Amino acid sequence: MRRSDICLYLGHADRVVFQALIANRKTPRKLVWRAGIVLATADGRGTFEIMRRAARFASRQAVLQTDMAHSIGSSPAE
Repeated sequence: MRRSDICLYLGHADRVVFQALIANRKTPRKLVWRAGIVLATADGRGTFEIMRRAARFASRQAVLQTDMAHSIGSSPAE
């Protein structure tokens, strides 16, 4: 069931700032994740869709951390 009494409105300037944060490759992953949640909420997405998007960001972070750990552990300098 969708709650119509909870709303988040973003102006055009705010939306541009959040989209720029997401597009910038130097933005920390956690901030990108939060900006994505804010944009999805402002777009009127439901809780399930927001959770699905958040899980996608979180799983990417886990994959990156795992890849980095494996590359550090298997360096030829050891």
